[in-house]
Amino acid sequence: MGRARRQPRLPEVPGRGEAGRRSQAGRVLSDAGVQPGRTAPWAKVFGAFVLALITAIVAAYGIGAYREAERERSAFEATREDARRFADTLSRSVTGRAIDRRDAQQALNKAVAKEHGLLLSVTPTRDGTRVIVQLSRFYRRSLPLFGPADTVTRRCFAIDFDSSAQHTRITSQTTCSRATHGRQ
Repeated sequence: MGRARRQPRLPEVPGRGEAGRRSQAGRVLSDAGVQPGRTAPWAKVFGAFVLALITAIVAAYGIGAYREAERERSAFEATREDARRFADTLSRSVTGRAIDRRDAQQALNKAVAKEHGLLLSVTPTRDGTRVIVQLSRFYRRSLPLFGPADTVTRRCFAIDFDSSAQHTRITSQTTCSRATHGRQ
């Protein structure tokens, strides 16, 4: 019967104990069987993949935020165009007479879609009539993880008509609430 052959014992590196045995080629082996100071190839590939993924996410977020800001600015400026269109429509419809609430509401319905305009007040002034309207526009959010994909921008305008309703001055308002302007 054969006896089991005994493996030759590798020489120890001084001060390293069992963990510091030399391989057949004479190199020192670490505890994990990998040379110290070197990274496994799979770890390098994984690190590169994670870095590329994070870079792509950050770039997509940055581009999306820029595009969302452009859409919001465009919607905000569209409210100014709506105010101009409303003022022109109201001026054409009430030539030579005072502006009342019913005239203003009809002009608002003709000029902008019903869901985009809200007539807040029509008040006579010393020189004519002041009409306060709230105009809104929808725009699409980028990467809507939480909340709706569509959001709205609202803006109030004070439109001053002279007594003949031919000359108008459109002013954007900083506050936009019924409590501020009242309902008449």
